[in-house]
Amino acid sequence: MRVLMSGWSVTLLVGFERMITFSGLLCLVSLLLCCGMRGIKWCLMVKGLMFQMLRVNLYNKRSN
Repeated sequence: MRVLMSGWSVTLLVGFERMITFSGLLCLVSLLLCCGMRGIKWCLMVKGLMFQMLRVNLYNKRSN
C-alpha cells in the first residue's frame, strides 16, 4: 500500500512539473503573440542579463 502511494505521489509530481512547463510555454507564446517584437526584445534583454550574471558568477568563482 505504501509503495503504491509513493509511486502515485511521484507520478503526481511529474505531472505537476509537466503542467508547469506547459503553462510556462503557453504564457511565453501568448506573451510573444501579444507583444510581438517588443516581447521578443524584452526576452532577449532578460536572457542577456541572465547570461551576464552567470558570467560574473563564474568570474568571481575563478578569482576566489
